[in-house]
Amino acid sequence: MKASITAVFFFAMLSAYGQATDTVKQKVIVRTDTVTKVIYVAGDTPAEFPGGPNAMNKFIKKNFKWKQPHNVVVGKAFVEFWVDTNGKIVDEHVERGLCPTCDKEALRLIRLMPDWKPATHLGKPIKARQLVPIAFTL
Repeated sequence: MKASITAVFFFAMLSAYGQATDTVKQKVIVRTDTVTKVIYVAGDTPAEFPGGPNAMNKFIKKNFKWKQPHNVVVGKAFVEFWVDTNGKIVDEHVERGLCPTCDKEALRLIRLMPDWKPATHLGKPIKARQLVPIAFTL
């Protein structure tokens, strides 16, 4: 009897924990001065470059203008930005850089991009974070 009560209690706590973590994963409350903003970390649909990932890769290849005259640099620069509710790219910055000229080119490419399709949550557009790697090869 004692074992069955313990098992029921354990499963009840486990299911309650799972419900609590699902809620926490869905949104983060950010406080800025006197304004509280709710930013959804995982929306129903993610933000998307117009035409999808293949179109973004074509855009990057077409507009890529980096030249490294002296040093040989190979790798990726990671640019983080937010896609706002209108699809505009905002707050872009290099999250993990490669070299100063690489980082500058990666930011230039992101700033040159057209408006994205915004992420949605419960059918409404939301602000969503994106992390895009820009590859630099020989």
